[in-house]
Amino acid sequence: MGTETTQEVEVTADPLAVRRTLLRVETRSVLKFSVLFSITAGLVLLLAGGVLYLILVRTGFMESLQTTINNAGFPRFRLRARTVFEILAVLTLAGAVAWTAISVLAAFLFNLVADAAGGIDITLKE
Repeated sequence: MGTETTQEVEVTADPLAVRRTLLRVETRSVLKFSVLFSITAGLVLLLAGGVLYLILVRTGFMESLQTTINNAGFPRFRLRARTVFEILAVLTLAGAVAWTAISVLAAFLFNLVADAAGGIDITLKE
């Protein structure tokens, strides 16, 4: 699955409790999940950004924002949909790469600490 656990049989007061020790998390599994999650979240953010931009254009907010910026001393400023989506796509891609790198680093650090400390004991109750 991507994790390594050990099971110790212990007599506890609760017969429906199972004790597990999490020893290792596969960094490759974390990488795969993180990449898929990042791509999915990025697509959702791009879709939400598109819907929000469409709503702002339909309500006239974007035109009034552009007029305000032009009156503030930037007469050549133009707010175009393509530029907005390019910036949003670059930020989404940067966030996805950062999320993936942080997730893999966290899995690697967890494995180091778990090797030194003997893992994390988890008690599961039904």
